[in-house]
Formats: sequence, C-alpha cells, structure tokens
Amino acid sequence: DVSFARCWAMTGGFGQAQVVALAWLGQMLTNFLWVPLASHAKALGYSTAVLAPIFAESVGLRIIPNSLVTQVAAKTELPVMLVVLVGYVISFFFPDELWAFHILGCATGMGFVRPCVTLHCQALCNRDIDALTRLSQRCGAARTLADICGFTLPAVLYDATGWAGVAAFGGSLAFFYLVLSLQLHWCPSGMPTKFEDKVPVSKKIRWIDWVLSGAFVSTELQWNVLNTAVPATLITSYQLPTYAVGVAIGSGALVSMFYLLSLPALPRLINPPRPMNLLMSYGLMSCSWLLMLAAVLTGKAVLFVVGIWAFLAMGNNTQVVLLECLTGITDVETSSQIMGISEVVGCGVGTFGSYAGGMLFVLSDRAPFAACALWSLFCAVGLTWSVGHRRLQRAKSAGDDGTVFQSQPSEIFTLPSCQGLNLMLEDRERAHSFIGPEMEFRALSSVDSECSTTLTSEAHCSPEMSCESV
Repeated sequence: DVSFARCWAMTGGFGQAQVVALAWLGQMLTNFLWVPLASHAKALGYSTAVLAPIFAESVGLRIIPNSLVTQVAAKTELPVMLVVLVGYVISFFFPDELWAFHILGCATGMGFVRPCVTLHCQALCNRDIDALTRLSQRCGAARTLADICGFTLPAVLYDATGWAGVAAFGGSLAFFYLVLSLQLHWCPSGMPTKFEDKVPVSKKIRWIDWVLSGAFVSTELQWNVLNTAVPATLITSYQLPTYAVGVAIGSGALVSMFYLLSLPALPRLINPPRPMNLLMSYGLMSCSWLLMLAAVLTGKAVLFVVGIWAFLAMGNNTQVVLLECLTGITDVETSSQIMGISEVVGCGVGTFGSYAGGMLFVLSDRAPFAACALWSLFCAVGLTWSVGHRRLQRAKSAGDDGTVFQSQPSEIFTLPSCQGLNLMLEDRERAHSFIGPEMEFRALSSVDSECSTTLTSEAHCSPEMSCESV
C-alpha cells in the first residue's frame, strides 16, 4: 500500500544515509562548543576559570541522556536535541550573558546521542550482520570526520561572523538532527525483514556483554587521557605552536577516517573476521601508547605523531567493533540498557581520565603514556581471555570438549582461554564468527532454560527440546 511504500522508500532507500548523517551531526554538536566559546569568552574579558564549570556541566550532564536511553531507547534523542536547539537559540539572543553560557553548556551536554544512533543502526539493519558491519564502519568514519570539522569549522565561522554565526550554525545542526530523526521514528518498521529464519534473540544480559561494555568504557578512559596529555606534551615537551598541535591531532582523525572507510577492501591479514579484528585493534591500541612513550623518551616528535595516528585509528575501530558486537548479539531493548549504563559509567570514567592525564603529566611527561600502556595491555589481555573462554563455552555446548592442544607438552596450552583462542583462529574463514554463533548459543540456552523449568514443574520435557546443560 501507499504508506508502506513511503516507509520503505524512506528507510530502505535513505535510512542508512540518514543514520550516517545523524552520526556526523551528533558528533559535531559534541565538539562544537569548545573552540569558539573559549575565543568568545576571551573577547568578552572573561578569565579561563569562568569556562571550567561550563565545560564540566557539559560533560557531566551527558549522564541524563545516557540514563534515558535505558528507559525509552532511541526516542531519547527527540527531547534532548530539542533542549540543544533551545540552548543555542537563547545564546543567539543573549550572546554576552554569562548565565546564557551556562544554559548552553548544560544544553550541549544533554545532546549526547551516540547510543541513540547506534540503536538506529541496529534497528535499520534488521539482524543483517553484513549490513550492520558496513553501517557501523560508515558511522565511525562520519564521527571521525565530525571530529575534524568540529574543531575547525566553528573556529573559522567565529572569526568570520562572530558569536551570532556560531550560535545560528549550532542551532541549525540541532534542527537538522531533529528533522532526520523524526523521519526514522515516524516510520520505525519500514524496512521489511530480509530473513525469515532469523535466530531468536535472548533478552538476558550475559557476562560477555558486560565484558564488551567494560572494554568500551576502558577506551573512553584512554581517549580522555589522550585528550589531556597529548596536547600538553606537544606544546611543552616538543615546543610546537598551537596550530601545529591542531594539525597533528586533526590529521590523525583524517587518517582514522580513511582507515575505517578502507577496511572492507583490506586483506584479512589486516582486517580479520570478528572477534579477531577486535582483539587485534585493541592490542595495537596498546602498542600505540608504547610508541608514544618511546617517542617521549627519545624526543622524536615524528614518532610521537605516528603514535597519535595509530591510537586514533585503532581506538575508533575498537569502538566501532565493540558497538557492532553489542548490537549484533542483543535485541534493541537489551542494547539500550547495556549501552545506556556503559555510557553513564563512561562519563564518570572519562572525567576521571581527563583529571588523571593532567595530574600524571605534572609528575612526568612520560607518566601518562606509561600508565596508559600498562592499563591498555591489561585490558587487552583480559578481553582476549574473556572472548577465548566464551568461544570454548560455545564449543562445549556443541559437544566439542575443546581439547585442541592435547599434543602440546606445556600446561599453558591446556588453559581454556588458549583453547578458545585456537578455535577462534580456526574460524578465520567462517562468516560471522562471533555474532552468528553467539546468537545461536543464546537461543539454545534459552530453550534449555525453558526445558529445565518444565522438568521442575511437570516432571517431563517435550521431545523437541534438548535438556543438555549449556
């Protein structure tokens, strides 16, 4: 019928482009305020200390939209983005008032909508794992492009038009976000189901889900340490001018964007299947801290910039794959709960990371990089152990004892995590080597749980259900 055709044209024809645009707009609004507000406050004669509580309000109030996501899912973006629009309108009409700056800082904090965009990706792809992978990578590339634009366009706009132009442009970004997101909410089920034999998705949150969300929170900690320690190092230790610091970090975001866009065309040695791509990018992210530490010890600025580029590329890819895995193995309701809680914790951890980066740099210019290298390596080992152990759990549920290292003389090769890693290496040529099997494993676990309940209450079990423990 006409309404279905209209919905299909909207979501199927333009939905993915809309979600990528939402990813760009949301990230732009996240970084939009920092540079022009600092310049405008200086022009008005305000001290730097005046901006500190405004930025703290902006970061701290991100907890509100992240908490709302756990209750109303992606619909959170509608009221919070309306608040952002109102904040820019007030700032446009009261450009010189300090109280208007505080309102704008609070409003921009309310506009943190990354979990909502991730939920749109999950709903739009409709359990199509290949489509989810492609869309997640494009959204990640859009965010890195927004990082570049967010630190350059507002500054250029302020120099050209003053604060009125900045406030008008920020309000227009919030308005366009509202328009695009309203279209998606107006027609949430326009994209028909591609697969009639989909594996049912369990709503129960498993321990591996919390491990993946914890790994995501850890990346937030490292990002905020980087945001604090890297500019200070470039300015203080390497005596670079401000514009050169911007070029070094901005070029890293550009490298990250091109890396994410080129991933589908890269060979499997560089872009292995899940979850090996996650473990590889997390491990290389740890190595990037070691590279920056070596650069500080040797005083080589070029090596330090290469380390920044490596972290930005691997850090962005790690977050993309983590969000892809979390949304791929859970339904929308469960994803909203996990990501909402993760982002709330991430806000607190990120704030701590900003302070920790500054305090560690005061102790020594090497301290932030040494501390993050150790922490990142610890998290990489923990993530590898957890994913390997989960792979062995799935193997055992399928009737495989997982004794893949019986011929090895060393006892270390009999550890469950090592056996699981070997099984993952054998999955290299298998499509969806994490999401698909994990969904099947959860569906089987759910069936067996129902069977156990039936056995307890009725002392019998239907012949269709398997009563094995998984």
